[in-house]
Amino acid sequence: MSKRKMILISIDSFVGSDLDILRKLPNFSTLLDKASVVYSNQTTYPSYTHSIHTSISTGCYPATHGVNSNEHPEPGNLEPVWFESCKDVKVPTLAQEARRHGYTVAEVYWPLTLGDDVEWNIHRAGIHVIPENEQEVIRRRSTPGFFDEVYPYIKDAFAMSRDYASDEVCFRTAEYLIDRYQPDFMEIHLVAIDHIRHHYGVYSRELHDAYRYLDGGFGRILEALRRQGLEDETIVAVTSDHGHLDIRQVVSINRFFRDHGLIETDGEGKLVSWKAWMQSCSLSGHVYIKDQDPAIASEVLKLLTEHSRELEIERIFTREEVEREWHLTGDFTYVIESFGNSSFSSNYNWELYTSTSNSSYRTSKATHGHLPGKGVQPCFFVCNPFAAEQVYLPEGRIIDQAPTLARMMGFEMTTCDGRAMEALLK
Repeated sequence: MSKRKMILISIDSFVGSDLDILRKLPNFSTLLDKASVVYSNQTTYPSYTHSIHTSISTGCYPATHGVNSNEHPEPGNLEPVWFESCKDVKVPTLAQEARRHGYTVAEVYWPLTLGDDVEWNIHRAGIHVIPENEQEVIRRRSTPGFFDEVYPYIKDAFAMSRDYASDEVCFRTAEYLIDRYQPDFMEIHLVAIDHIRHHYGVYSRELHDAYRYLDGGFGRILEALRRQGLEDETIVAVTSDHGHLDIRQVVSINRFFRDHGLIETDGEGKLVSWKAWMQSCSLSGHVYIKDQDPAIASEVLKLLTEHSRELEIERIFTREEVEREWHLTGDFTYVIESFGNSSFSSNYNWELYTSTSNSSYRTSKATHGHLPGKGVQPCFFVCNPFAAEQVYLPEGRIIDQAPTLARMMGFEMTTCDGRAMEALLK
């Protein structure tokens, strides 16, 4: 098979039930009329953006690719460093394999691509960067010279509202790349739907507004392909990472640990020492035990079990259980899963229970991090001009997408835990 071009677009938090909205919009409906669809896709655990996007791009579970959350664990730090570097990923990605097979590659705000050796990379600044520094941080993180090259085309996007600025940068960058360079493979990560669901709940009027905006952006990408004569020569794949659950409160597990003598603070509320630490994954959490001391681990398990209802804990996994059942590993001793209506906070100075707020994605009106299978599920569809027929599958797996997309483009990925979806390759 000769090389085929592809654009892979992730709409963060896009779920199967959203197809009812998309089919009423001009550009999405044009794609869906020609697309194969996998309506519900089992994601990986925890259902967290950077971990799942690494599973999408590698075809592997977290235990294989090494990214088990959004953030590196750091007891005492409530805003730890995120997984962002390509060096955090232990196996090859779809973009890296495409490059190895001679494809030109563009990465636009795709997670875990910082420092990746591709022709064009523009990397998001990150949530901890203040707006005044955002553009300079993006410049430093992107392929040398590329941010300055594309800046005249994207500069106005930074003045847009927080919900849409990031995606507008993506759309304008994608248009520029198609018109100027025609990359063989381009991956783009859009976040507006995730922002809207966090702020307003799983379903809201604002969700429809956001999809109308995205429909316009997709239209601009399709128009750029038409300008370059590539519309009938480019596979357009649209994926997602997770759904959301509406929550009613936030439970501070580390405040519970502090109240039971497992975390010590000084008079100013700063952490002095810890025996147990819960790293929040919103609707789940990773529990670390100092020096993995078995006596402390036993004490913590007893406390969490006795107070599970009070702490809104549905299940406590041991490290061995969560690896066996969900292919998740790490230096944690336990993983706790919420019932789904309360999020877990790492803040040891908060009250045990606090109300939801939009100050953080962990405490917002809706959030994620929960076990796969709960709530609405991510969707995946592919508009493939080379396909003999359209296929509609009720279920699939996130880890099967990378090997499938590689085969569509014309090469094999041999390092995946997943397998190619043969039904989509006819």
